[in-house]
Amino acid sequence: MNKWINTEVSHGTHRTQDLIPAFMEVLEQIDNERYGAILAAGDGVPEFAVNNSQHDFWNSEEAQLLLDELFELLNEYAPEGCFFGAHEGDGSSFGFWQLEQEN
Repeated sequence: MNKWINTEVSHGTHRTQDLIPAFMEVLEQIDNERYGAILAAGDGVPEFAVNNSQHDFWNSEEAQLLLDELFELLNEYAPEGCFFGAHEGDGSSFGFWQLEQEN
């Protein structure tokens, strides 16, 4: 997991149609079994929306729930001393970032 420390996985966007695929790709690399379980449960991106970034799915509650789940899952997989989320200095840079050390 150390390879993920201070690693950006998405930059320059808050669109669900950009974030979900990027986060799913990372989940697939980190925990292929969990990734497969999401797909098997039908909780991933529907086939009809995969190649259509304008589909209504991307603005749906279902998409927001999936995005929230991915944030939670990836945060659980964050290396020790890190979190998954937006970089403190750039709110459109999502990845695994080291926690600030208090002096």
